[in-house]
Amino acid sequence: HEDGLARLVDGAHDGAAVAREPLDRLNEIEGHGLPRYIGTPDQAMSVLGEGVAVPERNPAEVLMEFVQEENKKDLARNNGAMSATAASSLATSKATPHHFNLDNRLTRDSDSKEISYLATGYHLYVHITRNLLIMKNSKRAVMVAFMRNILVAIWYGCVYFGQTTPHTLASVCYFSQQFICMSNLQAIPVFFSERALFYRERSSGLYTELPYFLARVIVNAGTQVLLVSAYSIIVYSMVGLRDGVASQRFVFFTGVMWFLSIAGYAFSNFIAAMTPNQQSAMNLYSAMFQFFMFFCGYSIPVSEVPTYWSWATHISFARYSFESLALNEFAYEEDDDGVGGTYWLDYWGFNTTTKAKTFAWFVTSVAGFHVVAWAAMKYVSYERR
Repeated sequence: HEDGLARLVDGAHDGAAVAREPLDRLNEIEGHGLPRYIGTPDQAMSVLGEGVAVPERNPAEVLMEFVQEENKKDLARNNGAMSATAASSLATSKATPHHFNLDNRLTRDSDSKEISYLATGYHLYVHITRNLLIMKNSKRAVMVAFMRNILVAIWYGCVYFGQTTPHTLASVCYFSQQFICMSNLQAIPVFFSERALFYRERSSGLYTELPYFLARVIVNAGTQVLLVSAYSIIVYSMVGLRDGVASQRFVFFTGVMWFLSIAGYAFSNFIAAMTPNQQSAMNLYSAMFQFFMFFCGYSIPVSEVPTYWSWATHISFARYSFESLALNEFAYEEDDDGVGGTYWLDYWGFNTTTKAKTFAWFVTSVAGFHVVAWAAMKYVSYERR
């Protein structure tokens, strides 16, 4: 900036105690992104504060307050400069500092937009690193989730071992998608444990909802590759689903399971963002989840849903996932007795579409869930003022 100090402070928390430990690394950047300070918070004020008295409190909190005060001073200096020169509104937008608000909502020139995109990308990197540190320091929880998937897969495999009836095989698909979605329910308590910190850092202008949410989604999606693959290999092979684990159908089955896992994660984040406390979130989650599962086509065929409820089958992401799995397993499969796979596809109302089209609708619904979850984080707030 022309007339003021432009400082940007960001940090990464220790992963195991993200809500209670001070920042363990700070970068202060001035001008065009040159590092001013890298180190621990307790030494930052001696370098940056230039003689400012430091009270006996958490160094990270003291530094945050110092940063906010400096930002206010820069704003005042720039506003005063613009008043003195009576510049145009466009010049005003260019001169208004965006030290900590890296979405840069006030600036509209192309250079500032480029800075905003780079800053958002940097924040995404920081949050991915933070979430990876959290996962590294909670390896036991990841291993528990992995063993849960293994045990449930073996359980399903034993129950449905050697089954050949299409309706029974469809049950495997139905309960698999239900389990994979609900396995992300733990995202709700995690969100609430971090929400106070998220509100605080967002209100300070350190970052916005987008990089925070995307980082959570990306790290979870990477973790789910391992969890979902282990589950799919065991279930698909033990139950003996169509063409075996060396087939393209198995890859498609695993892909649907993976998308279900990230849909369940986005759904959990959406519910958590919409509710004031964890108990309310759990209650709303169970009600809405059952709503989507009920209209997936398994409990009641899509073709038999009453007209005034038909809209629910179109917005249910579980309908498109179950339809994709059913088409993957039963399409073009005929039996001598006339009750093979194609008969059941006709019964469920899945005989008028293709697997590719249904899967495209499923991916679209998953993407829509992520947009809705991001919007809930952005526009719904229970922050105490």
